[in-house]
Amino acid sequence: MPFRDNFFKFLRVRSLVLEVLGMASLREEMEKKIMEILPPEAKFSRVDFEGPNVIIYVMNPKYVMEHSEYIKTLAKELKKYIIIRGDPKVRIREVDKLKKVITDMVTKSVGSNIIDDIVVDEPTGEVYVYLRKPIRERSKLEKDILAETGWKPWIIPTALEMGAGLPRSDIDAVKQIQIATAKDRLEFLRRLGMRIHREPVYRDARITVTGLGAQMEVGRSAILVRTKESSILLDCGVKPSSTGDEAPLLDELDLDTLDAVVITHAHMDHIGFVPYLFKYGYKARST
Repeated sequence: MPFRDNFFKFLRVRSLVLEVLGMASLREEMEKKIMEILPPEAKFSRVDFEGPNVIIYVMNPKYVMEHSEYIKTLAKELKKYIIIRGDPKVRIREVDKLKKVITDMVTKSVGSNIIDDIVVDEPTGEVYVYLRKPIRERSKLEKDILAETGWKPWIIPTALEMGAGLPRSDIDAVKQIQIATAKDRLEFLRRLGMRIHREPVYRDARITVTGLGAQMEVGRSAILVRTKESSILLDCGVKPSSTGDEAPLLDELDLDTLDAVVITHAHMDHIGFVPYLFKYGYKARST
């Protein structure tokens, strides 16, 4: 149906144009509010949107970490989850030096031989510090690392000392995928952030929720959530049975207008039918 297809293309182009224009206005308004709250000493440089988060870059992360009350004020006034990162110009550039500084800081704070791995996410300016066991000093240590290096740290206790039989090769493979897809993930989060934080294209607040599976049964979870400007599928699983897997009831689903598939967790009753979406033509703009 050419008319129908062209109509939906028109709506998507219109929505994209409005998103871009709306984001320019939103970014300008957000920067104004941030500069009203942060003192000049913080040396605010720019703001970005990544998924539901507002990323604030500063040239003086040490000052912001020493005056963390400003972060609370920002979150309260902007009504957003705030992440502070050092501007790329003030970060430690050499990865080996960065890892050494972090290792020395962790060792001084909680002792030696506690770091399992350090993964640097260069596109975002974040660094993941995997520890062998939980520590109490995590929050303070994260602030100190950001202040010293300019990189936003995430300290992750892995409890490896308590799990000698864990599939270590699988854990390492996941980290490698994280590094390899870092740039693509960042671009996706920024596109998603544009849609989350912009003003709605339509003011109609009605939401339609359609159960395509897992209604009064266990298995084949699939819930279609639609508004005037979006269509999202929450899970797409199968229901294993003795006579063969049962699929969700996808008659209501138009793959050409599906904006995203959101997976809650990786169990077969929530993800098992996802490959068939691709088989039947889903383009995966946002998964």
